Amino acid sequence: QPPLRGTPEIIPIRSLPELIDEGREQNNCVATYAELIQRRHTFIYRVLKPERATLSIVRRADGDWEISELKRRSNARVSPMTVQWVESWLEEHALSA
Repeated sequence: QPPLRGTPEIIPIRSLPELIDEGREQNNCVATYAELIQRRHTFIYRVLKPERATLSIVRRADGDWEISELKRRSNARVSPMTVQWVESWLEEHALSA
């Protein structure tokens, strides 16, 4: 199970088939993270708003979660608005996890 609850716009990826689908849909290598996810080091989320992106989070040394990668299709950069949106979600949900 992912460490942070999703929302209608930020959806946790919970299975290998979902991870593979995300990689295909977004044209990225996220499926290669399967082992890191199994070891609970990294978790992947599908971001639908304000733009479509793939998010990976990792645990910092202090136990909090932080953004590792946040990319649009083909690893393109996301907008500053998307970064802010995801950072707000992360902060809000990390406190309640």
